[in-house]
Amino acid sequence: MGLCAHLPWLVAQREESLLFYSWPVEPSALSARIPAQLELERFDGRAWVTLIPFRMRGLHARWLPPVPGTSSFDEVDCLTCVRHGDQPGIWFFRIEASSRVMAWSARTFFGLPYVHAPVRVESDGDGWRCTVDDGSAGPHLDLSYQGVGPTFEARPGTLAHFVVERFVMYSTPRHGTLLWGREARRPRRIRDAEVHGRVDQIAAAAGVPAPTGEVATWTCETSSIRTWLSVPVPPTSPGR
Repeated sequence: MGLCAHLPWLVAQREESLLFYSWPVEPSALSARIPAQLELERFDGRAWVTLIPFRMRGLHARWLPPVPGTSSFDEVDCLTCVRHGDQPGIWFFRIEASSRVMAWSARTFFGLPYVHAPVRVESDGDGWRCTVDDGSAGPHLDLSYQGVGPTFEARPGTLAHFVVERFVMYSTPRHGTLLWGREARRPRRIRDAEVHGRVDQIAAAAGVPAPTGEVATWTCETSSIRTWLSVPVPPTSPGR
């Protein structure tokens, strides 16, 4: 039986204006940040860090409508690619969200590394602009991005598929048990992206090396997702 196959989905959401901003790092720079039960995944022999700004819209529990003030907010994720057994997934280093309620609840109940921050993702001409700046000494981000070229679904075996098409997130709440949660969605329709700006400060805040050269970027207009309850990872991972 697959992960959580016997349980109903718990949360539905729509993610919009996504940017996938990925860069390679030496695996040794991340291995100490990953739980021992997980394996750091590599593409072309290297680990990859990905920054994902996006707009969260229509977030709601299965039996409830979206709640005004908590269902829509902006977010920036910093993560890497991992696996447990034969189950690939993602591990978050830092998640910044404009919703104070979401940041507190996800950090408290699911062990996700959320922090409340003044994240804004707004339309900017033919693309979008993501900013994080409260005028303090906190991490600053200012990225402008837009899709270029045709829309496509990432093919298996490509870097785009390695980064974009992952359906499990791993987390460790305060009690230390490794959890995983599954999401269901259609394959993302993405485009190559043109990006202006730097991510050094956000990378430093997440405790990961900043990009020093090669960067791969894609955009996605929208992605509708259903997420299952996170449950303890069994000793042996079943296939999805």
